[in-house]
Amino acid sequence: MIFNKRKYFLLYLIPVILSIIVGTFLIYELQNSYHYEIRSAEVRNSGIAVVIALRLAGAFREIGFIMQDVHDHVSSDQLAFASGTTGPETSELNQLLLRKIRTHRWLSGLGVMNKNGVFVGAVNRNRPQDVGADFSFREYFSYLASNKNENQYFSPEEKDNRFSTDV
Repeated sequence: MIFNKRKYFLLYLIPVILSIIVGTFLIYELQNSYHYEIRSAEVRNSGIAVVIALRLAGAFREIGFIMQDVHDHVSSDQLAFASGTTGPETSELNQLLLRKIRTHRWLSGLGVMNKNGVFVGAVNRNRPQDVGADFSFREYFSYLASNKNENQYFSPEEKDNRFSTDV
């Protein structure tokens, strides 16, 4: 009789031990798959971030080319804004900006301000033109007006980082 009890005890003990082993293995596999999914998500997200960064860099480079081309075609007569919003200089500048918008469909608007903060040329797709609008109340215009030999303004946060080579 003692032998039979021990035999039945072992019969019950073996499935319990096997279920503990299988349960432990499942927990281990779940933990491994959890860490694997986190690592793969990090890799996917970093890949997406690199693609977005490259696209943004390309867009900023294209904007830089557009701004440089517009800058090369702007004359001091246009910046003086002497003939006002309906003068030939303003019309010529608006035509240049309109050509840029037509060739770069992703642009919604372009404008050129003079050092006094007045738009001397502006073209927008979705709203009226801002030619003649005065934005001189902004800090950088008062700085440029008081420092005649300066052509650029750097805000306090930008001053420290303007020579940084970090990308």
